[in-house]
Amino acid sequence: MILDKKLTSGDGFTLIELLVVLTIGMLLISLVGGVGMNMVDKTQTQREVLKFQSLVKESSYKAYLCKCTQTMRLGKTDVTIGEHSDRSSVFYFEKITFSEQLISFHRTGLPSTTRVRYYRNEKWQTLDLIELLNSKF
Repeated sequence: MILDKKLTSGDGFTLIELLVVLTIGMLLISLVGGVGMNMVDKTQTQREVLKFQSLVKESSYKAYLCKCTQTMRLGKTDVTIGEHSDRSSVFYFEKITFSEQLISFHRTGLPSTTRVRYYRNEKWQTLDLIELLNSKF
């Protein structure tokens, strides 16, 4: 029968054909993998920016609610909230860096400075604190 002849005939893929298919597959994976890693890096950077914005809002709200001054010290890669070492909180950032400065949130919740500079995606960017605190989200 014809069916038996196809099963027993020994025809198949050659080693060269298999290597070509594997090479094309690896090439496609490396192209897509590079784009995927870039997207992961951008997502992590955006997450850190949102975390910093959340810390600014939290410090402002805390100053307003307790009617006291809150401080936020920006280091190169860290943010320290509070004045005393036993009551301060330190947050570390890997994807963004700051120009070193001290921000005080007055009992009204308003910051002592209106802008913060930070380095993200190979360029300096500015965050307007008043605009951030006036936004709903």
